[in-house]
Parts: sequence; structure tokens; C-alpha cells
Amino acid sequence: MKKIITSIAAGLLVFLITRALAYLLGLDAAALSLAQRFLGLPALDLQLVGWLFAGFVGLVVLVLWLVLDLGDRLLQALAPRPPIGSLPVTGDPTLKFEVNRTTGKVSAELFVDLLNTSDGLVFAEFMLRATVNGKDLDAPILGQGHAAPGEKMRLFVRFDEVPMRDDLLAFMEYDLKYLFKVRGRRQRRTAKGIEWRTQKPEGRPGPAGGKVVKAITVKYYNQIEE
Repeated sequence: MKKIITSIAAGLLVFLITRALAYLLGLDAAALSLAQRFLGLPALDLQLVGWLFAGFVGLVVLVLWLVLDLGDRLLQALAPRPPIGSLPVTGDPTLKFEVNRTTGKVSAELFVDLLNTSDGLVFAEFMLRATVNGKDLDAPILGQGHAAPGEKMRLFVRFDEVPMRDDLLAFMEYDLKYLFKVRGRRQRRTAKGIEWRTQKPEGRPGPAGGKVVKAITVKYYNQIEE
């Protein structure tokens, strides 16, 4: 609907500009001569020809505006913004548990990397929510970040103490608004939920430490690109 309204507005504007120029430059007579010569029209009132000519030009602009999407092209030239989907997930989203051998407490880290695929420096503001084995963050994490073309931006959440159970389940959701740092203020938005499912590893690392790797199922949900 917005595109149609801006197209009509552009057509009306061009119609008025064409009519004003025709009047100021005396083009009505020239338009009448062309109409009689090439279209075989009878003699018409000059003012009527002027209005018809302006209306025709306005209609052409309206059609071109819709077909060629000139409104978005003009806006992009004046205030550029990153292409849609400029910060996709790259690599594998990671869920990691760590056991403190002294206290037995378990911490968890969740993170995901986003890759800047645009051709400009991107600045972002984000909000993170996360849950690990039923434990939520006390409050959403608000932050900022930036990435040059081809660089990564990491979204990271840490829980200092989480409950453990046989079926391990974690969620992280991010909602991120981003724009070109220098060239404009028009934003894009990307949002996604990530789910990790796995089983509690059998046994524990030895006294010297180490790590236990388990296969994890990762799913995405509530994905938004706009």
C-alpha cells in the first residue's frame, strides 16, 4: 500500500510540474501541433491539450515508478541501508558446559556468530534472551556491536550456575537492529531463536581436567528478516 501511495504522489507531482513547465515555456502549442500532425486529431483547445499532455506524462511516471521500484531506488541512493539478510549466522551455534572441580557447580556458555555480508561497516544494537535447563536470565541482555565487511559479530550469553539433568535443553533468542555506521540511518532487523538439545555426558573429567564432547541437535525458530 505504501508503494502505491508513493507512486500516485510521484505521478501527481510530475503531472503538476509538467503542466507548469508547459505553461511557462509555451509548449501547449507545440503539443497541439504534434497531436494534429501525427495523430490526425482535429483542432483542440490549447489548454485542454496541455492538461492531456501533462496527464499522460504523469501516468507514464506512475507506471515506471511501480514497475521499476523507483521509490526504493531513490531512497536507497539518498539514505542507503544494508541489504536484507546482511547478518546471517555463520558456523555452528555453540552450547558449552563447564564443571568447577572444586565446587561442583556447572556454568554454561551460549554463543552464535553473525557474518557481515554487506559492503559497509555495520553497527548493531541487540537484545538477547536465554534459558538453560529451565533457568532464565535475570533480565534480557542489551548490547551493541559492529562488524566491517566480511567480519563476524559474536552474540554471547553466560550462566554462572545452572542445574544439571539427563536431558539438556537450552534456548537463546536474539533481536538485532543494524545499519550502516557512516552512510545512513535506515535500519534492518534480524531475529532468531536457537534451540540446543543433548544428553548429559556419562562420567566426569578426571582430576587433570579435560572435556567431554556430545552430539547436539540445533534448531532455529521464529526467524525474522526485514
